[in-house]
Formats: sequence, structure tokens, C-alpha cells
Amino acid sequence: MLALLRLIGDTLSYLGVFMLWGLEKVVNELVAAMAAAVVLVLSILPSLPSAPTQPTAEWIGWLNWFFPLAPAIAAATGLLGLYLALLALRIALRWAKAL
Repeated sequence: MLALLRLIGDTLSYLGVFMLWGLEKVVNELVAAMAAAVVLVLSILPSLPSAPTQPTAEWIGWLNWFFPLAPAIAAATGLLGLYLALLALRIALRWAKAL
């Protein structure tokens, strides 16, 4: 008899945990359903054609051999991004100082 009462008491004490587990299960299933819907919509869309190739001169290949342009462009882009972040930070700090 005590085992039955203990089972009922444990069930009642874990009722909140069971409710949260059920809510988590429902939310996970909703996320999975939305992902399946997005996959379905994206599979209906037509595929994009490949981009045309740009004609390049022979001297660009030689220039890339002596001075690689891709890393230089990446570095310049990174420096520009850091500079813009610095400008935004300066504006935010000025606003904070005005308070």
C-alpha cells in the first residue's frame, strides 16, 4: 500500500517535469515541421544557372604570381571593417559619455 502511495506522490511531484518535457517535445516537433516546410519550399524553386566567367588577361595571372591579389583584397577588407567598427564604437562611447 505504501508503494502505491509513494508512486502517486512521485507522479504528482514530477507532474511539472512531465509538463515541461511535453512542452519541449511539442516545440521541437514544431521546429522540425517548419524546417521541413522550408526545405519543401526551397526544393520547389528553380535552380540558378552558373555565373558566366569573366575574361581575364594573361598579365593578371603573372601579377597574381608575383603579388597575390586575393589575400591583399581580404586584408584590405578586414582593415576597412575594423576601421568602421572603430568609428561605430567611438560614436557609442560619445553617447555613453553624454549620459
